[in-house]
Amino acid sequence: VATRYDLVFERVELFSRMGKRNLQLVDIDFLSKWAEQLDDRDRIAKAMMLRSAYFYFVGNYQGAIEYAKQAEAYSISLEETELALYTGVVWSVSLFRLGRLDDAMAHAKKTLERDKRVGNKKEISRILSAMGWIALEQDEPKAAEEYLLEALAIAREIKDAALESRALNQLAMLEGSVNGNYALA
Repeated sequence: VATRYDLVFERVELFSRMGKRNLQLVDIDFLSKWAEQLDDRDRIAKAMMLRSAYFYFVGNYQGAIEYAKQAEAYSISLEETELALYTGVVWSVSLFRLGRLDDAMAHAKKTLERDKRVGNKKEISRILSAMGWIALEQDEPKAAEEYLLEALAIAREIKDAALESRALNQLAMLEGSVNGNYALA
């Protein structure tokens, strides 16, 4: 069962990247069942984190938050893993999508502190981009620009094109919507 769990865990990520949400959910359900059979708190928490991301991708932001909370409470030993750090971003952006901007920024700052403590530059860049987006919606363009420029610098440093394009896209939105400079945007 443990070996099946580990293999299917990887397949969930594959289905997520492919956008095959129905297959992703089926596998998450298997993971949850197997983790319970194994009575493994870490595996249960990982399945919750995957379910949180799944709910985010299908637009169920409240569900994403609930599973992120459960996973965080369920396993302290996983709090510094890449999946847990990513789940912090999912939680923050889900709060943002629900219009809870102050809560989103507060959670994003907490997530940023943890990312920096762990030293995960990829997740630091990802949460800084989210913070730029949140700050822009909070009508704080100066803060938004600072977050996004830092996110961009880190993305370029680690050579992550996806994170770089996310930061550039949000900087373009800021330049166009705040400064009205559509050519630069």
